[in-house]
Amino acid sequence: MDRSRSAASPYIPDETLRFATMDWIVGLLIIGAVGWLIFRPKKSAPAAKIERAPALPRPPVYEGYRDELKRKPIEELDEDEQIIRRAHDTFKASQAARTAEYRAKQDALASDQNKIKRATDFIDTSNLDFALPFVQEETQYWPDWIVNQNGKWSPPLSVTDLAKGENGEPSRARWIELRPESGPLYRIEFEASRMPTDDDFEHGSMTLYFDGEEVLGMLVKRNWTNEWDRWKFAIVESLKVGPWIEGFIQFYTQLRSIKENKSEDTPNDYLRAKAAKIDMGGADRCWN
Repeated sequence: MDRSRSAASPYIPDETLRFATMDWIVGLLIIGAVGWLIFRPKKSAPAAKIERAPALPRPPVYEGYRDELKRKPIEELDEDEQIIRRAHDTFKASQAARTAEYRAKQDALASDQNKIKRATDFIDTSNLDFALPFVQEETQYWPDWIVNQNGKWSPPLSVTDLAKGENGEPSRARWIELRPESGPLYRIEFEASRMPTDDDFEHGSMTLYFDGEEVLGMLVKRNWTNEWDRWKFAIVESLKVGPWIEGFIQFYTQLRSIKENKSEDTPNDYLRAKAAKIDMGGADRCWN
């Protein structure tokens, strides 16, 4: 007996403690077994097997329908299938004939498209794309200016047979005729398009006649949002290449040169007139 124990502490033999511990362990195992039996997951009942009806077989006539009707000789097809086959062959033959017709048209148009492209290149290279719109805009009011100023105004170039007129609606379709000195009679017709404007552009057409023969036609456009914008070449409508091109370009360059010189000389003349009114006296020698 351990005499160091307190007198107040009762003495419990070791064997008693061992048996008590075993009882606790056994009790816990029993409680756990009872709990598992109560709360264990239950197996679900097996799902009932669904009996499916067998799929109905497709009729043999539709088995590989398209390929069979297209590839098999028509003699091996039954009467109904031959009707379908003939309808198919008729459609395919018509489609092939239409495709061949379209390609033939495109091949025939190739030479026309090439001609139009060459004409466009001619107009661009010869500067007719600038010349015709410029001459039309510069000369269209010459007859009016002569009348309005009682003959005091005269064209910057010597011309005869000057006349103007309108075709149909005023200000929309008009023409002017003039003959440069000892030259051919030019007639320029202009017509504004009746179609609505496209984005910022309005459209029109111009046609040039040389001694009564149409030699140049073009569609033109200009930016209607720009007050000072001029008509510009857009698409060629007609062209007859000939010696008239050189004469018309010469008339255009002369008219343009006169206009540009006048535009340059106006401020210069103003400066000269102002300088003429200034007398610096003896001090003027210091600046010369």
